[in-house]
Amino acid sequence: MFRLGRQELEGLDWKHRHYVELNGVRYGYDKCAPKELAIPGAVIDLVKLRLDHVIPDHYHASGKERFSVLDGEGILQTRYNDDDPRLETRIVAGDIFTIEPGERHRVENRSSGNLYLFRCSTPGKDSIFTEHPEVFK
Repeated sequence: MFRLGRQELEGLDWKHRHYVELNGVRYGYDKCAPKELAIPGAVIDLVKLRLDHVIPDHYHASGKERFSVLDGEGILQTRYNDDDPRLETRIVAGDIFTIEPGERHRVENRSSGNLYLFRCSTPGKDSIFTEHPEVFK
């Protein structure tokens, strides 16, 4: 059986992604894709956003993403254009949200520990970073 409690989440084989601190903001996250979650035709993985870390503002040209918050809490910021103000939504364990193609999004961990997300998306590598694109390619 595959469990997704805090203790089991901490014990998974998290792959280091990209971490950088710019202007006092810590960017980066870890990913894990347990084989028990594999579904043909979909990208399913777990995302760990460490304390005080941010997933930078970005969008996907063609992919749709759906997230479930497994543990922790944070702020989801969304917008459709660079000129639009960011809409902030508090996210907590149990919340589910969908990001549409072209929708810019950014996630900040506001927990006292790690923020864990379950992510399901369409296949493809079409992330376009609008926040520090020179760093996140």
